[in-house]
Amino acid sequence: MKKLVLLLCLCLAVLTGCSKNGVSSVGNDRTVTYDQLGLTYTLPEEWKDLEGSQIVQNSVYSENTFAQIIYSYLTAQDAAAMAEDPTVSVYDHSYPICQIVLSDADQDSLKELFDQYQSAEEVATPQQGYTYYFLSGNVDALATLTSEDLTNYNTLLSGCESLKESIQSQDFDPNALSELNAELNQYITFDTKSIQGMEVDSTIFDAYDITMLHFCGSYTFPQFDQFEVLQQVYDSRRTFPVDFNLVTAVIDAPDPDAEKIINDARKNANASYLTIVMDDTLGSWVLNNLSSLPTTIFVDRNGKIIGEPLTGTHTYEEYMDAVYEHIDVLNGVTPEQTTEEDTTAEDASDNQDSSQSTVPVDIQASISDGQEDSAQ
Repeated sequence: MKKLVLLLCLCLAVLTGCSKNGVSSVGNDRTVTYDQLGLTYTLPEEWKDLEGSQIVQNSVYSENTFAQIIYSYLTAQDAAAMAEDPTVSVYDHSYPICQIVLSDADQDSLKELFDQYQSAEEVATPQQGYTYYFLSGNVDALATLTSEDLTNYNTLLSGCESLKESIQSQDFDPNALSELNAELNQYITFDTKSIQGMEVDSTIFDAYDITMLHFCGSYTFPQFDQFEVLQQVYDSRRTFPVDFNLVTAVIDAPDPDAEKIINDARKNANASYLTIVMDDTLGSWVLNNLSSLPTTIFVDRNGKIIGEPLTGTHTYEEYMDAVYEHIDVLNGVTPEQTTEEDTTAEDASDNQDSSQSTVPVDIQASISDGQEDSAQ
């Protein structure tokens, strides 16, 4: 099965009847509206007893699809695990009941997806070249669930016929969704935990004019370990003319092996800044926006990204220069062009300190390298 990637501008939440980002809404008559997808449908009455606890709705895209709205069943144990730990992946702890798919690809290209379900039918009227499909009865779920969970699943499945019959399509602008997604990609949001297990979310940005967010992977250590130099920057925070914070984010955590490497690195660097692990939202942002590690970005109090990302490893002086440059961007100051003299000086500095790599590490290649190293 191809890896699904979260579409940030669509909803990912346990089904509660609320709206998010203005994309979808649920009316009092249980009608769900996705204006950006030209889509409306009505939730089945058979789902009422488990809504808000054991039905999860998430929206994704994958190869050959514009959008997939998926409703899945959570066992009581999995629901409890997700409630207790926000970093738990919905994909690993849920069983798809049905999904609505928008695609402009031919049906042969969707065969792999269709084969995951007992039923796959075209529904509603095509809009803007996109066909709407309704898939129900996930084959793996039916083969895996037992006892009360299988009974619950079949009850939910019995409501799919009415959901399918209620699906209606309207004209929509596909570009509007892409533009919204691009806008949301300019914001960093998360609801996760620190490497020490403390719950933390992106409201931590509220208290600071600017936050420096450094993305790394445990598999890039020790070669690209920046924790000690980052601590030096963090120790200098009171010299900045704005309220400043620094956070590091580990893209391959939560994972026990990754967390041990990072905790050891933090200890060696006497790091006192916050280090967080991925949740689905932040992990999705990484997949959609980062092509290399380490990468450092800067955000404002609202979590909106400021200026351009900083890739590769850097010295303390280079990080400090970057902080001041991004403070200027935050304050609306246009950065001046680098003089030839400054450029020459920087090149000389790079030649003198060859240990500081400015070549970014490819994320996917590094993951493979890290797995191979672990196996040896």
